[in-house]
Amino acid sequence: MVRLHVLRAGVLQGSFCLGEGPQCLGSGVLADLVLRASLAPSLLCRIDLTPDGRVMARVAGAAEPCDLRLSDGTTADLVTIPNGDFAELAGLRLLVLAEPDPRPDAHNDPTGPLRGPSEAMHRVREKVARLGPTDEPVLVTGEPGTGKGLVARTLARARDGKGPSTGADCSRLPLDVIESLLFGYREGAFEGASRELIGSLEAAGGNTVFLDEIGDLPPELQPRLFNALQEKAICRRGESEPRGVKFRLVATTYRDLDRLVAEGRFHPELHRVLRNDTIELPPLRSHKSDIGDLARAALHALEGPPRGKTLSHGALDKLRRHDWPGNVRELLATVRIAAVASDKSEIPIEAVVLQPPGDPAGRQASSAPWQRRIDNLPAHLEDLERAHCLKTLATAHKSVAEAARELGLEPVELQRRLDRWQPGARRPARRHAQMH
Repeated sequence: MVRLHVLRAGVLQGSFCLGEGPQCLGSGVLADLVLRASLAPSLLCRIDLTPDGRVMARVAGAAEPCDLRLSDGTTADLVTIPNGDFAELAGLRLLVLAEPDPRPDAHNDPTGPLRGPSEAMHRVREKVARLGPTDEPVLVTGEPGTGKGLVARTLARARDGKGPSTGADCSRLPLDVIESLLFGYREGAFEGASRELIGSLEAAGGNTVFLDEIGDLPPELQPRLFNALQEKAICRRGESEPRGVKFRLVATTYRDLDRLVAEGRFHPELHRVLRNDTIELPPLRSHKSDIGDLARAALHALEGPPRGKTLSHGALDKLRRHDWPGNVRELLATVRIAAVASDKSEIPIEAVVLQPPGDPAGRQASSAPWQRRIDNLPAHLEDLERAHCLKTLATAHKSVAEAARELGLEPVELQRRLDRWQPGARRPARRHAQMH
């Protein structure tokens, strides 16, 4: 995972998780990575995470002609920002940090990444160790940033010896895409289905399938998932004969499933199956005694010159006094930024930059770029963007590809926004071809 941290005068202004492909940084309605209007023009620069993990930045729409400046003094309108380094543009510092994949510790303890001496985390580790090797479905709950995905991967490694099989992020994908990813489809099931697709549940082969944010799973698919768990069989899209499947489900959610069931928004039988084995992750503010261990682990995991640095007593005390609304994710990002920004082997207190109350970087960075951008927009700006995109689509005779070119977006990006604004609209059949 690669993150872009935007700083101005040493103060963190935004923290974004980069997806592969081009994304625009700016303050306008068509920016993917959104900053306040006082910080940047509508489109400041384009950020491109290449398949080989490089981060490239190109000047897009600064108010005055200017170049990006790398830390070594190199200037150009297109630069590659190495991991752990930065580029400066229009008074902003764009810092790139690749987050290492969490791995078991040297003793091959699958609960090793869940660090901390607190009683709360001790109970979590005990439950992970007990449920890890089982075949039963496991539900991991907790606020954003508490480490639900880490627990899911740890559970999968404990049972399968590897991470989970491909599942789906229920909060980011439209209904037909999630359906195809989970259940698959036969060749010719719909226009554009030129070959069969084996879904995650069928392809798991007895291993763990991970469903992130299952509280957002479309209601139409909840009974089908319940039946798959109960009957060990599914029907691909376009087929009527069931196929046997074997998988262990690990799901996460930050939502209150009891409330969703009471409101009729979550399948009660699926909830009954999931709640049998639940791991609830506590918010970091409730186990601050673990902050020292977590911070030291974050420093140890860094690559290059920042690795090996330590926190001063003042810096560590500052971390412990913060409430961490973004939880562990926000803490780790804060420590990594401080390590890169400081030129001292012992990180001083002034290098630790905390998020203003109500704007946790960790929680903001957890969303997909398109979802994060929409969630952060004031309602009237979203209305303007919707109107502009729909008008362009109408002018383009409802061709998503043509409208996307006019708007300067990727077709899949525009389709995702249309799915959000018009959830009941029928999508062009050729949309499915993008999944091959």
